[in-house]
Amino acid sequence: MREIVTASDVAAETERRAFELQMRMLADSKFRRAATDDNPFVRLQRDELPIAEVQAVYLGMLESLWVFNRVLLSRVLAMAPSVEARAELLPVVSVEFGPPIENAHPEIFRRFLRKLGLTAEATAEPTSFDSVDAAREASAMRQMTWLELLARLLVGETMGPKVFMPIAHALQKSYGLTREDVFYFYLHAQHDRRDTEILFALIGRYATSERDREQVLRTMNRSYDEGRYRLYGCALKGATEYQYAARVTRPAEV
Repeated sequence: MREIVTASDVAAETERRAFELQMRMLADSKFRRAATDDNPFVRLQRDELPIAEVQAVYLGMLESLWVFNRVLLSRVLAMAPSVEARAELLPVVSVEFGPPIENAHPEIFRRFLRKLGLTAEATAEPTSFDSVDAAREASAMRQMTWLELLARLLVGETMGPKVFMPIAHALQKSYGLTREDVFYFYLHAQHDRRDTEILFALIGRYATSERDREQVLRTMNRSYDEGRYRLYGCALKGATEYQYAARVTRPAEV
């Protein structure tokens, strides 16, 4: 028996596609923002960033990465509204933790930091997120709804395909690192293309009300303007032409 498609089904699908396109266009727009001259990655690309400064920048980002993996990812799975939603998220989340443990993304990032000259002690995982600089970030995530967590996760995943390749090249050039040393950036430049597609589609299906969609867009905007996402989410030299909005068909006008 053929499934009957109603006018309301068509309208809902049109709204979903329009909102997904809106999210994609918002993401693309953030990477067109002019980068400020004091942006450390602008200085990195000019070969003007001393090793001590790049160490400090990425050591701070390690704390945010711990929070991202240990707080955001665990909560986004725990708060999933259905088994189906959780199953769809697993390919995005599970790879962050390995296996084996050496392939967990924080471990890959820590190996990069060691190549920058930081010690194992300096890059050790904190015993509590309440005592680190990223404590406020962890606290904020504990207050987020599931859709807000998804939106924050999406923002993080959009970085790699856009700007991680030129960052990797600049790190290799400025500090004599090998491709293996900066593997973290090459990995995310490719892998996160799949993850963003999963998240755009998932959010589009679950953000069904105007309030839901406003919540998602507000979280995306705020996240792009904070911390490491503000530094990466701009028009860095050599950024790829990868466009999120180009990967969907625009909804037909009704």
